[in-house]
Amino acid sequence: MSGLPTSITDITTDPSTWRLQTASGVRYKKLEHTGSLTFNSISCKEVYVIEDADLLTFIRDFFPLPELSSPVLPVTTYGVMQGKINITASNMEWQAHIEGLPIDPFQADVDAPYATYCRLLRVTVTFDDEVAKPENNGDPADPTTFLEISANASGDFFHTPIPSAIWETSDTDTTAVNTAPNVPAQINVPEIDWTLTWPRVNELHFRTVLLPRMRAAMGKVNQNTFSLCYNAAPETLLFVGWDMSQERQFLFDEERSIAAYLQPPIRVSLKFLEKRVEIEDGSSEGTLAGHNHLWRPGLGWRRLLIDGTDPIYASYNFDDLFTV
Repeated sequence: MSGLPTSITDITTDPSTWRLQTASGVRYKKLEHTGSLTFNSISCKEVYVIEDADLLTFIRDFFPLPELSSPVLPVTTYGVMQGKINITASNMEWQAHIEGLPIDPFQADVDAPYATYCRLLRVTVTFDDEVAKPENNGDPADPTTFLEISANASGDFFHTPIPSAIWETSDTDTTAVNTAPNVPAQINVPEIDWTLTWPRVNELHFRTVLLPRMRAAMGKVNQNTFSLCYNAAPETLLFVGWDMSQERQFLFDEERSIAAYLQPPIRVSLKFLEKRVEIEDGSSEGTLAGHNHLWRPGLGWRRLLIDGTDPIYASYNFDDLFTV
């Protein structure tokens, strides 16, 4: 039986006895596992012991750099907890395995004698199911996979005279004809504010492709039926604006040789205003009024051509904004 560990302390502190290893070959000892489960989510924590020289590699195993398999999205790969449950790493903490001893895992004190620092680290990794949820499990090469869509319906009121109006009255009222044609009527225009958000757009794609397209589409209406806003009819959507933010991202990479690859991703939100008015006057305008229709007193919603040919708002194929 010689050569076998003789105590729990030996098993914990002797790396030659550790059977488990990460995908990149970092050997570790699992000390603890705790978990929490609700009806629609699960989270776990695991505690490991590793050698301090392996910390950077261990971090990369659980928090690797994003892959650029899609120009639109830096598709983040995730460290997965070993076992039969598909949950991914969301947080990592580390400390000396022996309480009270200093550590130097990033080798700031390169000339220190070996025994100066604790050479074993206790690492705690938190796992959850956020990435594994159905809404995050589409095709990463499809730019709409991680698209977030929100909407807010409201209305805009305006006043207009209705010179040809007739009062709806009782049989005993003889003043049905509107003798004051400038009496204003309050009309509500149904509107929906749409926001379509990509949480992680590749910086190079944003700068060279998406930004020029958004600039070209600003102030224009949809040329075709737009499926991402639940089949909004042509000319009912107006591209009114967008916003972006770029946060710092800590990336463990020693080379830093590809600047565009290491640029933090950008969160982009595109904003559209839907105007959709049902036309019920039997005119040749059709049955639906959009942004190129204005209210013409006495006649109703009519499409206005500013030079006899072109409408107020030019059209744009909004699908181009969501195509790689």
